[in-house]
Amino acid sequence: MVIRYVTSLTYPSALANAGQTIKMAEAFAQSIDTELWVSEMRVTREDIWQRYALKKNFPIIAVGRPYFFVWPKSLLLAWRFRAPIQNAPDDTCFYVRDVALAFFLLITSKKFRQHFVFECHSLGKMPSFVYRIIFSFAHGIVSTNEEKKKRISAQYGVTEALILVAPNGFDLRLFEELPSREDAREALAIPQNKQVVLYAGSMQSWKGTDIIPALASQLPEMLFFVVGGPFDEERGNIRMVSAKPYAVIPRYLRAADVLIAPYKDDNERGRMLFSPLKLFEYMASGTPVVATDLPALREIASDADIYFVEKPTATLFVEGIRSALRDKSRATYARDHINKYSWLNRALFVSEFLRGII
Repeated sequence: MVIRYVTSLTYPSALANAGQTIKMAEAFAQSIDTELWVSEMRVTREDIWQRYALKKNFPIIAVGRPYFFVWPKSLLLAWRFRAPIQNAPDDTCFYVRDVALAFFLLITSKKFRQHFVFECHSLGKMPSFVYRIIFSFAHGIVSTNEEKKKRISAQYGVTEALILVAPNGFDLRLFEELPSREDAREALAIPQNKQVVLYAGSMQSWKGTDIIPALASQLPEMLFFVVGGPFDEERGNIRMVSAKPYAVIPRYLRAADVLIAPYKDDNERGRMLFSPLKLFEYMASGTPVVATDLPALREIASDADIYFVEKPTATLFVEGIRSALRDKSRATYARDHINKYSWLNRALFVSEFLRGII
């Protein structure tokens, strides 16, 4: 068996799923002949290796950027992927997580239809008939959490034996030799004499970042860092830091006193259906974590790992931050517990599943 990971992504990208995709390709390549097929590379391969701290153990092949006036983008990409799919070895497993791309590949390539596995990260982004068609043709489905597996089986009639639950992960290598908190702060120009609360990630509304100004107002003695925005800016005791390369983020996590994940609890995807990349890296950093208490997070962590807050309100998060500062023992437990979720362990687990169904 060989793996051809097919994606509509362009590299480099600030999207979290870009890091997940390329890290899984790297992890697959540790034991299986693997290639990553992408839409476009806007920098050299050498730059991509460095940005994502990759081993050079798998090829990255770009099929070309779609013309700006072509819609939908995934249809043109599916057409461009036809030739490499047709020329792939007969024992290829085509691995895909993009819903629209998978749908159009089913239409444009018979060989893809006969040999693909779908990794499901969401339900509801596309009309239900799209998921039904994908699930009916897929040789196997990888779900990132238990709730999605249950819904795929119940709503779309997929046999549970064909659905593997494999939560997301993190790059263990990036966290094995982190500097001390003091050294990390010196390297990142973060004051040593302030307690630092940090959020890292995108600014999507369901991530709950709109709570941060209220937290900063109630805790004026602390500095709040938001890493992942579009630009650098200072707003009182809030420091906005623009998006950083994948390999740099662990140093920011290490430099903080507390990490926060104030996910909103009124969004079904956030409550039930996702596997939080942020949480894995937070826990691996050895820094205390305060997060909204959601079923999706409980699949990964417990009260022994992080400080769960019942509701994403400023008052409760302030209490959670203060509790985390008083007792940092959970952070040590979390760091030891999370190591099993490395990308390499995930790839080995998924690979065993693939060999059983392809």
